[in-house]
Amino acid sequence: MSKQQQKFAIYVEDYNVPLSPWYILHEQVFLKDLPKMTKGYFTMNALFVFENNHALWGPDEKRFSEIGDYFNQELRSDPLFINKIERKLKYYFQEIDRFKRQLDKIDLGRLSAKKLFDLYQRQYELYAICWAWGLVGQFLDMGKDKYSDRVKRELGTALKKNGNLDVVFSRLTTPGSKTVYSLENEAILEALLKIHSRKPWKAELSRCQSIKDITQPKLKNIFLSLAGKYGGLQYYYMGPAAGPEYYFEQIKDKLKKKVNPKKELVKLEQEKLELISWQRRVETGLSSEQIAQIRNLRVLMYLKEARKEYHVFRLNYAMRRWYEEVAGRLMISPLQAKYILRDEYEKILKKGNKPISENELNERIKFCAYFLSKGRNYLYTGKKAKAMAKLFKVNLGAAKNLKKLAGSVAYPGRVKGRVKIVNAMQDLHKFNEGDILVSFSTNPSLVPGMNKAAAIVTDTGGVTCHAAIVSRELRKPCVIGTNFATRILKDGDLVEVDAERGVVRKIK
Repeated sequence: MSKQQQKFAIYVEDYNVPLSPWYILHEQVFLKDLPKMTKGYFTMNALFVFENNHALWGPDEKRFSEIGDYFNQELRSDPLFINKIERKLKYYFQEIDRFKRQLDKIDLGRLSAKKLFDLYQRQYELYAICWAWGLVGQFLDMGKDKYSDRVKRELGTALKKNGNLDVVFSRLTTPGSKTVYSLENEAILEALLKIHSRKPWKAELSRCQSIKDITQPKLKNIFLSLAGKYGGLQYYYMGPAAGPEYYFEQIKDKLKKKVNPKKELVKLEQEKLELISWQRRVETGLSSEQIAQIRNLRVLMYLKEARKEYHVFRLNYAMRRWYEEVAGRLMISPLQAKYILRDEYEKILKKGNKPISENELNERIKFCAYFLSKGRNYLYTGKKAKAMAKLFKVNLGAAKNLKKLAGSVAYPGRVKGRVKIVNAMQDLHKFNEGDILVSFSTNPSLVPGMNKAAAIVTDTGGVTCHAAIVSRELRKPCVIGTNFATRILKDGDLVEVDAERGVVRKIK
């Protein structure tokens, strides 16, 4: 099939996303790593479209499903397959940490252009290898026939004995390990507990309108410490990171609401222990093979979020200084620097070639398409890029008049509220406590809105997706995989989210 005839399903819609490092997915992972991982059986055709840092990505849907089937068979034939992936990823997570510590200590301004390129090459390699092995979970649980759906069908009869199938399956597949988001939440509560224990701090915080108003250095250091440890979660790909003011507002808000931090921390621990105890009771009614499938899903959920943490929170955040340094030397902006490809950097930094023109970089930022077909990548801008964007399949059909959307339960509950479409950090300003957060798919930069939400609804995702994992930790009703929520619903719509049955109803 020619590139003019090929059609692509939209699997990813994301915001605040530049060409780099996403192009690595096509250039290294699909072209070189995927064939090795599948014993030479599979290559991939896929399409990226970037428009002012809004990205759409889609694969050859049939091939994506075939690769999912391949890895599903690997799971069935090798009980230790997931464990092997876990070991590989944990090793490279450690390598990312090592690289980040190295990068943080380097005075980039003193490095030669060649040394700068060596650092870029190392982050490129780490990004690719983690993405490659992390993608196994994506292939298994992102296509039409998701691995999690298969497991739920196979275990349906056994699980129904314990109650509502969707709710039971959601709770049973919840990982016991904590993600960085739950650790951040606990750190905020622990900081509030510390403030509660010192009356002068609590009194001062009650009076202050901004962190700038704080006069006690040790109190101010609490917010500086939180920003230093967790602020990168908000950076995503474009920034900015969350500063101490963000954590000041988080804790100030909890103080106003009279949140009891000690009670909340105890409650979180009790709920975790109760969940683990419940999971063990349910597992006594399952076969060893069924338990293995459930535990595979838990590991996949953990690895999916851990991969994002190490890619985005650690590696990508650490590279921000590199882009600033290179941008200064090339007399371009850090944003423009993120639209330069690896081979182009090699020519510029190692061989001293003339930098790419600002006009070309601006064209890429404005609208570009990065297309992988038959083992070759093509980068288009302007009219050619817009023509490529038409290869995405977007067909709402009869869905336009739907009053009810069906999806999967990620975390149970039932609430009513007003819809707010939130796909990017820029959308968070309109979001109020108690709104229903509706998104194509969530990402770490949207967690502040998820914290405020009465419920969460997404177009895409299975039980291993970001929205599913975070909603469980926040204990927010969540329906995932509705397909059309962001295209059918609009800001202000009153809806009922029935996350007991996986249904979203439009009331008016």
